[in-house]
Amino acid sequence: KTKKNELVLVGVETSTDSLGLAKSYTRVTKLNTNYQRVWEKKFLQGDTKIDPRLNELIRDYFFCTEGFYQNKEVYIFNTISEDGTKVITKMLNAQNGELVSEKAIKDVFPIALTQWENDAFAGAFTNLRDVDLNASYNWANNDNNYLLNTIFHEVVLGQRVVVSDEKVNNSEVRIFGATTKNFQIVLLAWKKIGERFDIAGRLYLGTGNTYKIADFTPTKDGGMIVAGTTIVAERFSRICLFKLSASQVRALAP
Repeated sequence: KTKKNELVLVGVETSTDSLGLAKSYTRVTKLNTNYQRVWEKKFLQGDTKIDPRLNELIRDYFFCTEGFYQNKEVYIFNTISEDGTKVITKMLNAQNGELVSEKAIKDVFPIALTQWENDAFAGAFTNLRDVDLNASYNWANNDNNYLLNTIFHEVVLGQRVVVSDEKVNNSEVRIFGATTKNFQIVLLAWKKIGERFDIAGRLYLGTGNTYKIADFTPTKDGGMIVAGTTIVAERFSRICLFKLSASQVRALAP
């Protein structure tokens, strides 16, 4: 959901060509506030994934975020390259879906992004072994050599990571939501101090069952809703919701 209450849908479409061969595409569709289609784009994926872990990536690490780049409003998302060798992160013009920019970092790719400053984006990155939560990396304009340097070993690989900027205690706070190796949901907060972000606090949600994060959003009372999935009685999949109070959110970044 965009800041203008529009919707941008990203997913995989599989279809057959005239010879009956299956083709996979990353499909991006923009809907207006009345759920009418504004534009739609498709990007061909490679027939063969050189690294089989890329199949896991495209299923678990879909994301779409909005921002501004080179004076254009853009949507940013991941796709598999046509030759099947790497992940490419693309920026599309929000107005018409035209390609604005694309970037591939050697052996590393983003799994969640948010606007940091003009033409700069920060977020979560992975090398398919570790997950790096980096609150102030200039992803768009830095070179193609990126080393994971803020690895959180408790964050499980292959699960969704969510990042959002919020006002907490009158400070700018960047919050990451992830799933831990103990299958709890964790919220980690960084507070902006000058030109940098410093880690400020964390909160764990869910005990006894398996929990995985889906998303979170602030509420009008200063709290937050965290949505995810859980397994009940070791076999029943359920949607779970956690409501955080304003005091719990403030405690993330005292």
